[in-house]
Amino acid sequence: MIDPATLLTIARAALHGGPSPAVTQAELRPLWLTLRAPDGRTKAALGELSPTAPVEALAFALGQALLSDDPRAQPGLASDDDELELAVGGPLRPIRAPAELHDDDAVIVRRAPYAGVLLPREARRAGFGPEQRLVYACRLAGLAGDAWEEPGCERLATPVQVASARVDGNAAPAPTVEGSEGA
Repeated sequence: MIDPATLLTIARAALHGGPSPAVTQAELRPLWLTLRAPDGRTKAALGELSPTAPVEALAFALGQALLSDDPRAQPGLASDDDELELAVGGPLRPIRAPAELHDDDAVIVRRAPYAGVLLPREARRAGFGPEQRLVYACRLAGLAGDAWEEPGCERLATPVQVASARVDGNAAPAPTVEGSEGA
């Protein structure tokens, strides 16, 4: 079973330059890592929708890359008061209509070469309903908001579990975990 809190601990260690963990799980799962300011603003975010590395190795790699591979990131960007959030997805499933989305689903819209992902926490913060979630995922991909309705646009969802904790490397607060048990 995948434990998002353990993966978050691995990502936090990588963010602070810690050693790579021993890989104990061979599961490949979508993962997203987000750095947020205390006011909730996203400072940096990275994810992998189609991973080729086991979840622990991917969590570590995302933690290492978060402040260098996201164009929003700047050196010294992370402060101890910031929040680090890790979302681990389950199996991807196609969706035909907004009504097929569940509250704990990440929404993915793809039309080559573009892709947009909207995590459930962001959708809840914005107060988005199912169709608004698809529209916003399209916009995140750089597509028109109604692109999800067009032929050739792939619509996917995955249940996610989320763990979050402060970035502060001196303390190890218990991460909060939310989301689907089946992710």
